[in-house]
Amino acid sequence: MNLFKVANRLVAAHALKYADIDAHYLDYSMNTDSASYNKLVDDVRRINPDMVGLSALTFNLLDCRETAQVIKNSLPEVKVAIGGHHCTIYPNET
Repeated sequence: MNLFKVANRLVAAHALKYADIDAHYLDYSMNTDSASYNKLVDDVRRINPDMVGLSALTFNLLDCRETAQVIKNSLPEVKVAIGGHHCTIYPNET
C-alpha cells in the first residue's frame, strides 16, 4: 500500500469520525467471480451499513458498476454511491 492511499484513508476516517459517522473500510481487489461477490456481500451484510461507497477509476468502472448492482440485488435497503476520478472527470458519461 502506498503512502498516498494511507493518507487518503486517514483524511476520510478523520472527517467521518468528526461528523460522528460510524464508518468501516473494506479494501477489495476483486475478481469478478461469484465467490468474490459472495464474500463481499457477506462482509457488507455483517457490517449492516446504511450506505456503501465504491471508488471507480476509468479502467475498473464497468466492474465497479457490476459490484454496485450485486450489492443492490442482495441488499436492496443499502444505498450505493460510486465516486472516484472517473466519476469526477466524466460525470455525464458515468
